[in-house]
Amino acid sequence: MLPDEGSRKRNKVRLATEALQPGMVTAEPVLNASGAVIAWQDRELDEMLIARLQGMGIGNLMVYAREVVAAGREQAVEWHAGKSPEVFRRQCEADVDRFKDMFLHISNGGALDLETTDLLVESVLDMSQDKGSIVDYTLQIRGVDAYTYEHCVSVSLISLMLGGWMRMQEEDLESLVRAAMLHDIGKGRVPLNILNKEGPLTEREYKEMKKHPELGYHVIKSEVKPDVSFAVLTHHEREDGSGYPLGFRADQLRISAKILAIADVFSAMTANRVYRKHVSPFRVFELMQNDSFGRLDPIVLDVFLKNIAHYYVDKSVLLTDGLKGKVIFMNAQDYSRPVVQTERGFVDLLGMKNLSISEVF
Repeated sequence: MLPDEGSRKRNKVRLATEALQPGMVTAEPVLNASGAVIAWQDRELDEMLIARLQGMGIGNLMVYAREVVAAGREQAVEWHAGKSPEVFRRQCEADVDRFKDMFLHISNGGALDLETTDLLVESVLDMSQDKGSIVDYTLQIRGVDAYTYEHCVSVSLISLMLGGWMRMQEEDLESLVRAAMLHDIGKGRVPLNILNKEGPLTEREYKEMKKHPELGYHVIKSEVKPDVSFAVLTHHEREDGSGYPLGFRADQLRISAKILAIADVFSAMTANRVYRKHVSPFRVFELMQNDSFGRLDPIVLDVFLKNIAHYYVDKSVLLTDGLKGKVIFMNAQDYSRPVVQTERGFVDLLGMKNLSISEVF
């Protein structure tokens, strides 16, 4: 049984900045008088940020409240700051373990475990308000041995965010998350010597690997709704017809496949693989912006980049010249080139084409 809509949403209240307390979480982006973003949605407030907001003359803002109870003329508010990083991490680890067991069962010729699938989907949907933690989780996927399992959980979480940003209905979002969790389940039927090969695949091996969307489709088609199995079948299709296995073009693809394609690419590139090291999210932004024309849906990609990029504000980074710093502003013209504050001052990467971000911490 999936949680109802109310259990996955938090109430919002507007408070004067003088009433803010550390631990509260912004429910909407906070803008200054000129329209620039000071703090993004789902940002946990601390004393320094509260003081900054007050100093800039921000009179009030929207924050999340789990429960608001009338208490005379005042209101007692129990604040909901989302899951703690430790709770979120444990939940993800449990999901990875569940998925691994299900994947290995399918590898041994078993059928799809619907009860486990439901538990995994329910768990991911429960994280809909933890976008900051989801972004952090994508940075932590570094284990090569567990890549396949962690990748499917990661794609589910990224798809959850992107589906929400695309304003998908609850039922469609649930189907999207289910398809994302199962998108690579067909790899359970790929020979292990190919799936776990340490190094690039040969042309023959790559042809075998490319069968996994069809294999996954046949594993799940009798157990899930058609929109879920079709999304699994088409998650490697591309807008220009260059994908596989069917060579579908843009007008033949549903929104779920377009979302899965982007979530899959982002998760795969930012994680370690047996044959290469992970790529910086900012390098992935660059590749997505400049090298995906005609392959990924431009509208869905724009929504993804515009929303996810800002969760990297305040992240510590390493520049290619060895200098460390912190991202303080995202350049909308090029999300891969933010403004970074370093010990030597501010560095605007938009105007420094020979310098980029090599690592995010």
